[in-house]
Amino acid sequence: MANKYTDAVSGNTAFKATEKSVLMVIAHCAKPNGSAFPSHRYMGQQAGCSKRTAGRATQLLIDLSIVKVLTKGGYDLEAGKNWSNTYQLDLDRLNEVTKADVDAARKVMKCSECGYPHTLKANDPDYEAECRYNKWEHCPERAEIDAILWLFPGEYFAYRDANPDNPWPYPADWYALYPAHKALVEREIGNPHVMTLEGLRQMGML
Repeated sequence: MANKYTDAVSGNTAFKATEKSVLMVIAHCAKPNGSAFPSHRYMGQQAGCSKRTAGRATQLLIDLSIVKVLTKGGYDLEAGKNWSNTYQLDLDRLNEVTKADVDAARKVMKCSECGYPHTLKANDPDYEAECRYNKWEHCPERAEIDAILWLFPGEYFAYRDANPDNPWPYPADWYALYPAHKALVEREIGNPHVMTLEGLRQMGML
């Protein structure tokens, strides 16, 4: 349902498509006072991106002071379920933010190692793992990696278990182990069912 927040997002041209889509999801979920509590998974599903990408877009919005975290989510032992963060949208800030502001914030967020923004702070124990994930998620051989996982899930997950520091095998590494797989993988690239792997990622299964 449209509201004053979605109207403001629609008229804003400062963001890239995915960032704007995530912001629109938050705006759609917002109450009249601007509070909203969509999870990163829900944002990703509605915006057509991964959970991590939604998290990075949300962090950008926080850095720009368009979104503020009112309460931190987490696992509730008594309720036995996870709670999402509660966010507050700042309509005035949303209306005044410029493309230069967004570009500057995005540049600050980029990691010098992987070249992409992080959702985690540098002192987080999972920061390096997220760095490796960023490299994999944006690599030009992504479709080939998806095909490898579709065709050889057993070998793929065995590789991940054996290589915790590099859990996403690049094609060159894979073919060094399994030379006969190359022709099979090349035939499989681009098949529609392989693309359903993105759905598995959004559900946290990959």
